[in-house]
Amino acid sequence: MHASDGTGWVPTSESGFFGVLADWLAATGRGSGQGRVTGTIAQAHAQHGLSGASLRWRICDFSILDVGAVRGEALALSTNDTREQLIIMNIRAFGLVTTICALGAASAQTPLDQLPTANGFAGDASQRVSLNASDGTLRAYARRFETVFSTRTVEFQPALGVKTDRLQSLRFETESIRRTNGETLAVSPGQQVVGNQQVRYQRTWFDEIYDVHVDGIEQSFEFRSLPTGTGDLVVRMNLSTELVANTTEWTEAGLAFHLDGVPGQVTIGAVTGIDAEGKRCTGSLRCKGGALELALPESFVDSAALPLVLDPWIGNGFQGSASDFDDARPDVAYDESSDTYFMVWSREIGGLTQLRGRAVDSDGVEVFGTMSVNSSFSDKLYPACANVANQDAFVVVWTEDGNIRATAVTASGTTVIPAGMDVQASPNLDSFPDVGGEATSLDNDALAVWWDFSAAKIEGAQLELNVAASTLVAFDHTDLTALAGGGGSGDSLPTISKSGGSTGHHMIAFQRSQTDLEVCAMVVDRNLNALDNFVQITANSVNDTAPSCDGDGRNWVVAWERDEAGSISVEDIYCTAVHLNAAENAAYLGASGIPIETDVNDDEHHASVSWLGESVLIAYADQNSGSDYDVTCVPIDPFTCQRNAFEYIVTSSTLDQDWPAIGSAFSGGSDSDRALIIWEEENQNSIAFIGARFWSAEEGLTTEEVSGCGTGGFAYATRITTGNTDFVHRLRSSRSFSPCALVFSFGRIDAGCGLCTLVPDPTTGFAFGASTDFRGNASVAMSIPANSSLAGLTFYDQWLVTAPAPFCAPVGTDFSNAIRVVIQ
Repeated sequence: MHASDGTGWVPTSESGFFGVLADWLAATGRGSGQGRVTGTIAQAHAQHGLSGASLRWRICDFSILDVGAVRGEALALSTNDTREQLIIMNIRAFGLVTTICALGAASAQTPLDQLPTANGFAGDASQRVSLNASDGTLRAYARRFETVFSTRTVEFQPALGVKTDRLQSLRFETESIRRTNGETLAVSPGQQVVGNQQVRYQRTWFDEIYDVHVDGIEQSFEFRSLPTGTGDLVVRMNLSTELVANTTEWTEAGLAFHLDGVPGQVTIGAVTGIDAEGKRCTGSLRCKGGALELALPESFVDSAALPLVLDPWIGNGFQGSASDFDDARPDVAYDESSDTYFMVWSREIGGLTQLRGRAVDSDGVEVFGTMSVNSSFSDKLYPACANVANQDAFVVVWTEDGNIRATAVTASGTTVIPAGMDVQASPNLDSFPDVGGEATSLDNDALAVWWDFSAAKIEGAQLELNVAASTLVAFDHTDLTALAGGGGSGDSLPTISKSGGSTGHHMIAFQRSQTDLEVCAMVVDRNLNALDNFVQITANSVNDTAPSCDGDGRNWVVAWERDEAGSISVEDIYCTAVHLNAAENAAYLGASGIPIETDVNDDEHHASVSWLGESVLIAYADQNSGSDYDVTCVPIDPFTCQRNAFEYIVTSSTLDQDWPAIGSAFSGGSDSDRALIIWEEENQNSIAFIGARFWSAEEGLTTEEVSGCGTGGFAYATRITTGNTDFVHRLRSSRSFSPCALVFSFGRIDAGCGLCTLVPDPTTGFAFGASTDFRGNASVAMSIPANSSLAGLTFYDQWLVTAPAPFCAPVGTDFSNAIRVVIQ
């Protein structure tokens, strides 16, 4: 409602901070990018106390008074216009002054900077997705494609790289829906409805929907009723393209469209059917005679609860490898400065297993083709790779004749040591190595870990890389089992985080034989010194095995396989979050054993964890039927392990997919949330090849603006998306049991105080009181409604923590780092 004088606007929404903000955006035309507002915006949940008071903040316009250094108790001040009243409250623990508008006010005298344009996504250009109309044409734009939505057709225009001499596209027009033994219904154009990153064509008994993502478009058909008859349900679309499909036969594996001599492809993923009760089924598709047909089997359709959704994915994809030999056990890493994903795998040739590698950029365009990573002729197994950012290169480790060996490959495809070098050569049998890289410019080492099978322990070494000198040197060989307090009857299957983030701290997870098998971990620095010698991840009466882990140098997620109740051959996937308090060099567990997928009598195994920045992705092999496994991935919150969404089927067919691996841009030092998922897959002749698909988390974006001071800790924001009712501002690794405050603003002030810098502007922002726990952590929860006008909105977070010898003495606090946060 409006104030009585008509100059202020007081919303009636009770949906929390962002709900009120969304109301204001709508009321002022911000949702369409129009309008300008002066004054200040202030609102907070009633449940957050400030100096013992319970307050409800309101959005309104008013004059900004020069309050100077107001201190003491809460004051009530008035301007010359008695209709305007400001309450100036001193948050006594921090000495901050926050203005709260109680009533509508006279016109503002000091206009504020305009808020960020809604829907104008600020940040990494690779993360931008826009959907808008220009010249009467509705278009979606992203880094790797454009899509044109007309009243009858949808035209997908991929970025296939510089080797194409003209624009290529796939143009779809839905022609008919039918049952194979029944009526065929012609399809009318339908009414085009545009929503938040979605275009919907509404028809009488079904909707055709296109959701726009960074890496492609998700096409789905939502059926409220079905054609009469029996047999499979078939959607037929006219397809116009110069690109050539890899097959004209019905397939469950999806289709790849390409041009000769051009490495990029357009993929139409496997068809999935999902009914109203959540039951799923794999469908099939074919491209033949200028038509694309998508089908769901009769057995599923007849029993499906309506509405029924038929759901393929259209995007830029590629095949990681293709040969007449068996390719297996892949791994992948990313280098930021060269924008290169490097894949490595083992290839069986003439009874021996060699190593092969290949690189693509973030558009899927080939950087260099398949290469021999190592030129010697002997069995090479279990390759793993990681990036060393300041060398623009990738360290590769593997098992060879019972020893651990290594080399490095530059981002341009040069092998540093073609013959490889020994990391560990001993009479013992050493196997299953893993390697973590360096994401910063501070060091040029990678950390290798492996299983000494003969001694039933895990070991590690630093690998110092110097590309200019063509050297890779192993040193500081370490008995990690001894560091971790001994292994009882044995430690095995170690894994290490892909990088140490900005701190250079890695997590090493492994399985330990106790009463049964349990998952354990330790945290080390970039020189392989233990920061926390031993972390017990699991402790129960079932086997927990085969861990995978990744993190940002302060926080990690560990995922593993757990025996399903009553079975030792059926596994489920579980995970937990781990946090390191750097001041104490102590690691703390989050809630232990959070289920990721636990379907009864359905095996899931070989989990791979990747930290993406604002979320964590877990990929694993998920049993479809019998010996057929599909690669599935689940995005989760990195601090709670709670799933952000339903699982995504990365690849689905009657053939077997296994051994997924993820290379994230984050592990190569980037702020981007992009990743490349690769896996081992059989073809129709039971010959394995490497499949690949890009992933983008689309969980918002955070960027560090300034570092913190003293014991202020670290600010985090994750899952910054419209529709996230569980959004949380977090403080980590600060002082234990200390009063603190979140300063939150749409504008910045960059005010210095001693060695500290305050970035968010408290005079135009908000402060929320809290207190840290025994780990030095605190949080403030907010709900972000599913309102598209909030997408692209930028704000700043910083925490102030009381300290006995504060770095910012005037207000008695230390500061956390400040982050810029963009809602997606």
